[in-house]
Amino acid sequence: MSAILRSEIARANSVLAESGFPDSGHEVEIIFSEVLSIPRLELYLDPETRLTGGQLAAINEMISRRATGEPLQYILRKAWFRNLELEVGPGVLIPRPETELLAGHLCRLAPENSRICELGSGSGALSLAIGEERPDTIILSIEISPEAVRYAETNRRRHHLNNVNYVRGNLLSPVKESAFQVICGNLPYITDEEFTALPGEVRRFEPALALHGGDDGLDLIGKVIRMAPDYLVPGGFLALEIGETQGEKVVKSCRDAGKYCNIRLENDLNGRDRFVIAEKVC
Repeated sequence: MSAILRSEIARANSVLAESGFPDSGHEVEIIFSEVLSIPRLELYLDPETRLTGGQLAAINEMISRRATGEPLQYILRKAWFRNLELEVGPGVLIPRPETELLAGHLCRLAPENSRICELGSGSGALSLAIGEERPDTIILSIEISPEAVRYAETNRRRHHLNNVNYVRGNLLSPVKESAFQVICGNLPYITDEEFTALPGEVRRFEPALALHGGDDGLDLIGKVIRMAPDYLVPGGFLALEIGETQGEKVVKSCRDAGKYCNIRLENDLNGRDRFVIAEKVC
């Protein structure tokens, strides 16, 4: 018997709902839209459409994978970040909405013709968004994971952003000169306690290297706060995403470094501390 679109949407929705996904209807629409190559709203224009065997097999595979907790972005091999569609998959962190806010701050605050250094490329989301929205900038992005560098470079080529370059390395180790107006990044900031409490699909599928920041979540952030002034031009600034409970401690670390001024916190959309911005003392 041929598979009817309407009944298959209902069946898939039931599978994901029974697997504990509260937004199952939205996710089912995304999967069907992807497989059928039509906008989500068009799924309901002709609900008696008959699916081909190939379409049904692709849908069933995606629904089965999602039911196990595999992130939808990995299944589709894509994520959306500001103006960009990015390839993602196992070995690279799925970009979050909070980091889109960081990109907005950087696009607004970076001086004209800035040289920017991003630490922790991941999929390339942050650096590519800045490079696309601020074509006057030149961005060097450093990433320790070879898998993540491959994703970032694939995404750079896809969007033809020649003002962004990726290198593999540990924090600022590949940099030999202090010539950046901006150093930025979304480094790991999840604490030991928070890591054990993460949702299963995050803990099981996304790379711990990109999430786990040590006992207090500030292992790498603390290092960067101490290192960054040596690589910033006078008046340049450091901008980092942080955990919502880390604001006071991060501000203190910046003050204790003795090389920053105008240190401030910026909030996320829920009004929580999410970013620190600190200028190098002139």
